[in-house]
Amino acid sequence: MFFLTSHERKILLFIGILILAGSFLKFFDLGPRDTPVEVTKPSSLININTASQKELESISGIGPVTAFRIIEYRKSLGFFKELEDLKQIKGIGNKKLKDIKGQIIFN
Repeated sequence: MFFLTSHERKILLFIGILILAGSFLKFFDLGPRDTPVEVTKPSSLININTASQKELESISGIGPVTAFRIIEYRKSLGFFKELEDLKQIKGIGNKKLKDIKGQIIFN
């Protein structure tokens, strides 16, 4: 039937074993899994009442203008006591509060 050498038969056997092993892994889903990418959070919370301009800008959603407004508000009206107080800053609304609440502290 087929006139293959001993070496060629070994190669075909090896290829067959690889195909079977791949099928086994696919069937039982034992292959590597795609792990979801975690969103990295800042390593520490930013104190909104003492943070510098640069520290405030490190909060996602807070740019240079908003950071400046936060600092000016603190200078003129004092510290923020709770999250809702930040609504006094132009450019910070409900959506932005929701985005930054896990990144800041008030004490």
